Formats: sequence, structure tokens, C-alpha cells
Amino acid sequence: MKEIDCAISALRSKNIRPSIARIKILEYLSHTTAHPTVEVIYHSLLPEIPTLSKATVYKTMSLLVEAGLARLLYGEDCEAHYDANISDHGHFQCTRCGRIYDFTVDLDNLEAEGLEGFTVVEKNIFFRGACPRCLSD
Repeated sequence: MKEIDCAISALRSKNIRPSIARIKILEYLSHTTAHPTVEVIYHSLLPEIPTLSKATVYKTMSLLVEAGLARLLYGEDCEAHYDANISDHGHFQCTRCGRIYDFTVDLDNLEAEGLEGFTVVEKNIFFRGACPRCLSD
């Protein structure tokens, strides 16, 4: 199946009308591991979609997160970053360069005391520190 067909299918599966902007935003997000902000998504797609507005990107990202097609995370910079990888995994952000990395973690076997009687709807693991690239500089 072509990339565009996958994006259209994913949007339709969540009852989201597949406009050109929504398709392109979902395709872009699905093909990056950089955890982009709205600003980065907007500037990356603007050459391809000259009529794109930041408002459209904000609205689309909100829609994708609400539909479970993307994950919202806040980095060291307190800016919203997005991730199309909605499977269980953790994030590490380098406090020097700002880059966010994915890592594998077994969230199902993560033990947390003091939450008896609570209903957990989302689990996030977010570490901060220095990445190997920055440590070697």
C-alpha cells in the first residue's frame, strides 16, 4: 500500500476527513523520529503546501492526538513535540542539544506504588540528561 493510502486509511479509520493538509501532516509525522514541534512541521511542509497555515497544523495535531494517531510530549523547552509512534516506549531528551530519542521500555511490567484504586489511561517515561554525541564533544 502506498504511503498516501496508509495515511488516508488511518484518518478514515478514526472518522477524520482526509484533507490534503491532514494527509501530508500525518505522512510527515510518520516518517520522522525527530519529535517535531508545530513550527517544524509547518516549515517542513510549507514548500509542498504553500497554502498551509500554522493554525491548520495546530488543529490537525490536536485532532491526531485526540484520535490516538499521534502522541503529545513536552520537552525540556516546554514546547509541544509530537510522535507518530504510539506504541509503548520511552523518551530521552538531551539537555545540551535538545534532541529527543526513543528507547524501549516494558511499561506493562513497570511497578508504581501508591496508585491503588486509580485508573491509568496513559503511561509515559521521559528521561533527561546528555546524549553520547554531546558527551563526546
